[in-house]
Amino acid sequence: MATTVTPEDALAAHLGQARWGSRLSAIATHRRDLIATETAQHLSPIETDDFSGLEPQISHKPYCRWGIALAGVGSVLLVSQILDATYAHPSIVSTGSAVPLDGLTIFAVFFVAALAIERLLEPFSDAILPTATSAVKAGAALRNAGALTAVFVRTRSQRRETATSDESDNDADSKLVTQEIKSAATKAENLSVRQLARTTAFWVIATCAGMVVAASMNLYFLSTIGIAATKPWWAEVLATGLIIGGGTKPLHDLVKLISKSAEAQAAGGLDS
Repeated sequence: MATTVTPEDALAAHLGQARWGSRLSAIATHRRDLIATETAQHLSPIETDDFSGLEPQISHKPYCRWGIALAGVGSVLLVSQILDATYAHPSIVSTGSAVPLDGLTIFAVFFVAALAIERLLEPFSDAILPTATSAVKAGAALRNAGALTAVFVRTRSQRRETATSDESDNDADSKLVTQEIKSAATKAENLSVRQLARTTAFWVIATCAGMVVAASMNLYFLSTIGIAATKPWWAEVLATGLIIGGGTKPLHDLVKLISKSAEAQAAGGLDS
């Protein structure tokens, strides 16, 4: 006897379950939910038998994600080593007895450095690994897969009710729907990987730029706040680069928020 379940659960089962404990499980679940939601808009609870013929689809790319992450971290470490070999090592605190400068004005230097790097990256924000086209394709594929799955289930239910089921038609329909689900899942995964690559690319560029600024201008955050200088010297530069580079993202978001607010106010003024 067939079990009655929601179309979301049934379709999710045929899309394949993500590995337990993996960070990819959240991505896979989100992708399955998108397709299942499209199907649910057309269907009431159905029998699992209606999904027979649809093959599970999993399109994770864990090696791509690990490759991107390792390449990004490796690039940052490589740049820190190059800077270590290129720039002369200044005499920085090595005993941990340094006293931070009075007040917090010294941190304005690091803030300005982060803001300068953010402004430097702004012209490239839409040029480095853009995701708009991939997002449109993935969204269209997900909607199409959901619609086709809904039609497939509805048609099979109608054939069963009218006793006009044709196995050859069912096989052809199930292969077509399975192909569309696979295509949608692949495009959604490609979009996710591209977004990861884009985020990693900006992180690498911002961190490397921060390290160059630290090495060329003798800016060392840990020493500035009174922490013993880290040995070897490149680690001090790396730490400062990570701190400066890490400030570029919130600054970028803040600048965009202010810009959008100003544009909205300007548009409102024109309308009035």
